[in-house]
Amino acid sequence: MTVEGVLEANGGGGSDWNGDGASPPTDGGVANEPGGYGGNGSAATSVTGTNGAPGSGGYGGGGGGAGWIRINANTARVTGTVSPSMGSMCASKGPLP
Repeated sequence: MTVEGVLEANGGGGSDWNGDGASPPTDGGVANEPGGYGGNGSAATSVTGTNGAPGSGGYGGGGGGAGWIRINANTARVTGTVSPSMGSMCASKGPLP
């Protein structure tokens, strides 16, 4: 099996303090809500999202945690991007027992 593209299970960005919902995250689960109060979602080597920041009406929501990626194959070659990173708590590969 070969993974050449992008395989992601990143967490989403948190909403700002006013609760109108988070904007869709940009690459890697980074929060892009105007004002920057929401926490970033998980990505790359980080499997947990970051905390929200304080705003004038309270704290923004925290970023989401990573999902799980498991590649089951006797031989797996990964030349593309896997996020969270292979070997982290949330991404692994190997043969089925």
